[in-house]
Amino acid sequence: MGNFPFIYLGCPVYFGRKNKVHFDELLRKISRRTLSWQNKLLSYGGRFVLIAHVLQSMPVYLLSAMNPSKRIIEQLHQMFAKFFWSKTGGERGKH
Repeated sequence: MGNFPFIYLGCPVYFGRKNKVHFDELLRKISRRTLSWQNKLLSYGGRFVLIAHVLQSMPVYLLSAMNPSKRIIEQLHQMFAKFFWSKTGGERGKH
């Protein structure tokens, strides 16, 4: 016997409507990864490669198994854009 939601094979299993809460772990994992790269001196090409090959591959399995809301997809794109256009030290850059 267990309680909903629980994680099975990396995907949350829940009963009822899907919520943002079910995708919070994915968003936290991506934000932790971008924060670890924030203070490194990376060019725009280096940031692009990190986003294209590392960050965008992290949610592939979860997003193929579940159908997220548009807001979750928008948040992911927003996180990628903030990382791409930010300056060293987390300062805001021009988008």
